Amino acid sequence: MKKIFIIILILLLPSKLFAQKQVIGTVTLAIGEVKTNDNRILSAGDPIYFNDTVIAGDNSKSQIILLDETVMMIGAGTELIIDEFVFNPEDVEGKITTTIKQGSIKVLSGKISETNPEDLVVKTPAGTIGTRGTEFQALVDEEDGDSKILLIGPGPNNTLGLRPGEVEVFNQFGSVILDQPFLFTQFTQDQAPQEPIIISEQDFNDFVRILEARNEISEDEQIQEAVKEGLLISGKESGSELVAEVIDIVLKKEDGGATAETLSAALGVSVEELFGEEYKEEFESESEANKIVIANGEFGDAVAMITRYGGTDQGNSTYADLAGIASGTYTYQATGINGAAATGSGSGTIDSTVVIDFAAKTITQTVSGTVALGSDSSRTFSDISKEHSYTSSSSNVEADQNVIIASNGSASADNTNFAGTPQAADSDNKSDFVDSGTNSYFLNNEFTSSNIKLGSGINNDPIAYAGHMNLVVENIDNTNSMVNQLSFSRTGITPKKD
Repeated sequence: MKKIFIIILILLLPSKLFAQKQVIGTVTLAIGEVKTNDNRILSAGDPIYFNDTVIAGDNSKSQIILLDETVMMIGAGTELIIDEFVFNPEDVEGKITTTIKQGSIKVLSGKISETNPEDLVVKTPAGTIGTRGTEFQALVDEEDGDSKILLIGPGPNNTLGLRPGEVEVFNQFGSVILDQPFLFTQFTQDQAPQEPIIISEQDFNDFVRILEARNEISEDEQIQEAVKEGLLISGKESGSELVAEVIDIVLKKEDGGATAETLSAALGVSVEELFGEEYKEEFESESEANKIVIANGEFGDAVAMITRYGGTDQGNSTYADLAGIASGTYTYQATGINGAAATGSGSGTIDSTVVIDFAAKTITQTVSGTVALGSDSSRTFSDISKEHSYTSSSSNVEADQNVIIASNGSASADNTNFAGTPQAADSDNKSDFVDSGTNSYFLNNEFTSSNIKLGSGINNDPIAYAGHMNLVVENIDNTNSMVNQLSFSRTGITPKKD
């Protein structure tokens, strides 16, 4: 009777008075800005009191363990309120009620749920989650008013002999039961929970978009959609890594996903800082479709890697830097680069490959594609290559390939010794490029590279870590003035290394 009286007294005492006295759990992890509603900064080892609101800011996460061994992993941008906690360690009975106002929480139920599964309750703005001794994850979007719930397990036939768990998700409009691992549902304040669907564990591991990414990245509609389509955070990533995961996933979308400006906004740096001052004008002149393509690399994207791990741009690669690597090859590949008309009109798509052979000390550029300037029909050319030998010069890497594309699509090298920036009007063959009749086109393919050292303890070789390709296709009039110019760019390509 005495124990019952103490529990009743706990529930009746004013929460503000008792919050300073009743320890109900401990912080086991705090990364970034994690605090309570009374601005008490939380660190690992700090107590959690009854009626605390735990707030994890952007780029932050936390984990708490309650006295009954219930574990709650709190994602970035989350507010979690401990509404009710009663626990008698002698008979392992009690009750836990929490409310997620917004954000993400992963719950591994403890002793209270094992004894009385109905006594662990998680409330969201859309309704209630009642657990049956298991592990689950919930994500709450305060802005949209919806909640997403995933049962993680264990299932009915688990090999560890664990008691099968389940989750009941309900509100005034209806309820559903999640009773198999990776069953998922979502619901809103105005709608019943949707019929559960199974998602694979791989899908779950990929669904790492989180609410704060919407604000940290930008208002880009494609990323907004990607964030909303995503389900849950795996509980392992910090806020900045979550943003990196979102960008990484969006970059892998078939339609390219994100523009260079969007990625720059996500990192909080300008396009010039990200790619270098010399690329600013190139980016600004690109179409939105081409900017999407620019942001992607065939074998990898330096932007995504910098986003994930942080990084320092150590400047342009020099030939001396390359000469310091004795063997192996780096292959930079850009496929399907869309052309944007910088002068006049035109269209086209180009594939470009650059191979650095460190043993032979050569850089080989190869281009293929289909292009059309002005009102001309398309011309298709393929596999035009040029090999450059290099030494240990201290000058910056800048390999140029110049190509003549005839009206029938045949192509050959333009071997003019250009003193400055190559263009049609500077070529010894410039009369071939005059915009009349069956003129040829002039193509210039420029390759440069940057040395980038990744952060977060990643031991990468910074030399030529990011390759940049800038191409133009041009013709001129009989006064050597530019008539049509198509511009192609792909920057931040990480190489395939052999």
